[in-house]
Amino acid sequence: MKPQKTPLLVLIFLVFATAMSGCATSNNENFSRESIALHTPVNGDIVKNYDGNTSRGVTFSAKAGSFIRASAAGRVVYSGHGLNGYGNLVILKHGESFLTVYAFGSTTLVKEGDFVKIDQPISQLGISETGYVEFYFELRRRGKHLNPVSYFRSDNL
Repeated sequence: MKPQKTPLLVLIFLVFATAMSGCATSNNENFSRESIALHTPVNGDIVKNYDGNTSRGVTFSAKAGSFIRASAAGRVVYSGHGLNGYGNLVILKHGESFLTVYAFGSTTLVKEGDFVKIDQPISQLGISETGYVEFYFELRRRGKHLNPVSYFRSDNL
């Protein structure tokens, strides 16, 4: 049976409606309302940088099958493949303000509603729709795209 795709507008509404609701977190998280310190989500090289226009995130190249890990602890608000152009996609919510977006996984290892720890595997790297072994990562604060490299912890690069 072919998987049913959820309409894009419904997905966007669900992700952002969920993101606006409360998120239970533990006391030792690496983020606050206005700041976040991220671990790099995959061991690999950045092959396309954030520019704020055509690239609203960063693209990593790494070995196929590598684990994609949560950059910060948070709650899974989306896990699936219903958005064309993103492959298998995971979106995590961190506190009240931040979302991280993990695209082009070959498989997802988490489901919506799961709480994940920092560095927990959430997906595996696969071949993107362009035919390359790559992984796309975004950081958003209150819906605004940010350069995630600026938020990677220096001891984790």
